[in-house]
Amino acid sequence: MILSTLAQIAGITGTLLTTPVASPVTCTINQAAIINIRPQTKEIQYDLEKTSIELGQLQSNTISPYGLNVDQTTGGLRHDQPIIKTVLKYNVVEDPRTQTICMSYHTINVDIQLQPKIYIAKEFNKGRCAREVIKHEKKHVTVDRKVINKYSKAMGKAIEKAVNEAGVVGPFPASRSAEMQQMMGSHIENALSSIKLYMTNEMNNLQQQVDSLEEYESVNQYCERASKKAYQNKQKALKKQRR
Repeated sequence: MILSTLAQIAGITGTLLTTPVASPVTCTINQAAIINIRPQTKEIQYDLEKTSIELGQLQSNTISPYGLNVDQTTGGLRHDQPIIKTVLKYNVVEDPRTQTICMSYHTINVDIQLQPKIYIAKEFNKGRCAREVIKHEKKHVTVDRKVINKYSKAMGKAIEKAVNEAGVVGPFPASRSAEMQQMMGSHIENALSSIKLYMTNEMNNLQQQVDSLEEYESVNQYCERASKKAYQNKQKALKKQRR
């Protein structure tokens, strides 16, 4: 399951250089922006305390190859939450005579953090079955890492292009500093939005390929006894609910 939290600043789209104030000041900040795209993956955490029924209630971002109408049990689940956070710093030069400012990007940091967690149902957490379930769920984690690394490069290029397009902003009244920072932040987030969408779509497609029928059958051959136990527990729980 992938829950993508994207750090975004709601704001104005379009050109940054709207209508500067009349001023003899010329904005000539020549320092190039520093762009850092930093993907990071934390160590995998494991949860072996939930039952198959409880895992079945957790949301997954893939569809079972057995189909929606087939009664099935959940032996394992991977929860990976990519968190993307964008932090910007600005160059600001103020002219005290005219009380105007010039602004440009100083540093743009994009941190992409993966926090993988693998759940193994109580009924499936022993012997060869457990090893095969963990092996399968780790394939999902590997996909997330590869996709994040791939799109980190695309994010860097998109930000570089956006920075070059914006150039130096101003001169503007110093009183509008906060407004201009928000506008410049939105400019960067708009440049990243399509990259984030492509990344999420590719991640979901590749995760679905991991959950192929062949893969499920390969794991299930080692978990037949666990599946029967989980199915029996599920039927007992349903009977209790009907009472």
